[in-house]
Amino acid sequence: MFIKILLYVLLAIVLISITYNAIRFFVNYKKTPDTSSVINNAATNSKSTWPPFVNNCPDYWQDLGRGHCKNSYGISVNENDLEHCVDNSNKHITEWKKNFQGMSNLEKCEWTKKCGRIPGVQAVWQGIDGLC
Repeated sequence: MFIKILLYVLLAIVLISITYNAIRFFVNYKKTPDTSSVINNAATNSKSTWPPFVNNCPDYWQDLGRGHCKNSYGISVNENDLEHCVDNSNKHITEWKKNFQGMSNLEKCEWTKKCGRIPGVQAVWQGIDGLC
């Protein structure tokens, strides 16, 4: 008889312990934020800008330093206004250079508008080409 009572007490302790841990788990689970809402809030509250820095030269142009840039990859430039778009139009397209030193970002933006591959198509310069 004593063993039977001891087994019932032991069973009651185990059931109480399981119930207590299950309740504690669900209470703590409800307190945990939904990870998708945390990620969405982080993305919408981000104060980052693009690009994180602005290149000294238009995209795909080589930076030679001191504001000088070279069209090493032969990116097309508006040939109707070559004197404005490059400094040495008498050379091969991959040798074309432009000195952007002393130009404001607005002037550089205007350069992207005038000097795209064809009239009406702007050159690409992330961080600059959207300023005007």
